[in-house]
Amino acid sequence: MSTSPVSQRTATDAPPAPVIAPWKRNYRTALIGVDVLAVAVSSASTALLRFDLYDPLSPRLAVPWSVVLPCLAALWLAMLSACRSRSDEVVGSGTKEYQRVATATLWTFGLAALASYVAQADLSRGFVVTTLPIGLVALLAGRWLMRQWLLKQRRAGRCLTSALGVGLVADLADIEADMDQLRAGGYEVSGICLVDEPRDGADPGDAALETVLGDLVRGGYRAVIIFGGLDRRQLRRLAWRLESSDVEFLLRTSLIDVAGHRITMQGVEGVSVAHVDLPTFDGWQYAVKRVSDVVFSALALLVLSPVYLVIAALIKREDGGPVFFTQQRIGLNGKPFTMHKFRTMVPDAEARKRELAELNEAAGPLFKIAQDPRVTRVGRVLRKYSLDELPQFWTVLRGPMSIVGPRPQLPEEVAQHTSDDQRRLLIKPGITGLWQISGRANLDWEDATRLDLRYVENWSFLNDAIIVIKTVFVAARGTGGC
Repeated sequence: MSTSPVSQRTATDAPPAPVIAPWKRNYRTALIGVDVLAVAVSSASTALLRFDLYDPLSPRLAVPWSVVLPCLAALWLAMLSACRSRSDEVVGSGTKEYQRVATATLWTFGLAALASYVAQADLSRGFVVTTLPIGLVALLAGRWLMRQWLLKQRRAGRCLTSALGVGLVADLADIEADMDQLRAGGYEVSGICLVDEPRDGADPGDAALETVLGDLVRGGYRAVIIFGGLDRRQLRRLAWRLESSDVEFLLRTSLIDVAGHRITMQGVEGVSVAHVDLPTFDGWQYAVKRVSDVVFSALALLVLSPVYLVIAALIKREDGGPVFFTQQRIGLNGKPFTMHKFRTMVPDAEARKRELAELNEAAGPLFKIAQDPRVTRVGRVLRKYSLDELPQFWTVLRGPMSIVGPRPQLPEEVAQHTSDDQRRLLIKPGITGLWQISGRANLDWEDATRLDLRYVENWSFLNDAIIVIKTVFVAARGTGGC
């Protein structure tokens, strides 16, 4: 990374000509292939399970399912393109990519239902009930897998867009602090343009703008990220100068940990302002969340009951101790509750905690030892794949917990909460959450707190679904378990 000096440049400097990076073209092509595969598999599997491909759609419309399914698949893929689900600005990071995939899927089936009504055809409800969720899960899973590959490439220094950071000397700390997050989002800040001082002999109002444009030309950057230093008139003129190029124009916002679905741009008497929805912690959405928790946890307890029996037998066989470990945790609004997990430590683990205190590797109120001698052989396997958490579905069914939420807090942890940390208690704790898919036991106290607060502020149904899907993959890999 280099700091570009403020030097003499002319107003005829132009940003790089439009060129699409090869990796973007290839990645977009790969996404199309993944979408085609997901739609084809969901349509074919549903048809094989429920329909004879040569049966007509209905007695009134003698069109076989072998024709209807390819048409529906083509409409689905067209809607994914129409909703711009593969646009450069949404793929690879954030939730907008997933939101657009979900929107395209709902539009597809909405249009299919409308078409069947107009044609007086009976589109099977069983077909919709099976194809829509199977296809949506397949699409989201495919996009997530592609994103994991892309993140791996970015960590290795590939598939990155070279960006110029623009700001004042006072913004340097923010630029440095945001480097890793920007890199994960696909931007490599490989140059910094400081605009504190105007160019000699130039109009002070144009000096900063010409400085930025000159650095863009010299460095061949494909993105410019404004951290500060330019007023609204200069920002507008910079956008005009970039509109005929392929340079991305980004503004670094001071809104910390505010998800995109809470921000709406509004025009107030000709002034563009960002309207931020303030968090709410009651209402119909939370009622629906509770209903989904009950249904999901009841199904999990029913389907996984054989797994529960096997794990219980293995725990009992190893040392003859109790199968379950119960512990007091603090839940919604500071109310204590009893949480159940499969026991992964020796029966006297709590009594031995004091003698191991000097081996604690965690900061803050957490207690963590990488190779904890109290963990049993069966317990290590259960922890690695998060199988010890399975009894918590019973706690969810009872009500104190949710499927997705902040990490359940111990009383001694809550005792050390700051006023900001207390916001973690505004939502029920969850079996999984952002902390579970972002490092699990490898997170320190500050990172876990930050992720919990981000979840509390930005909860949504789509985010919960994404977290659940990611949890399955993370637990299957067994990374980050303690």
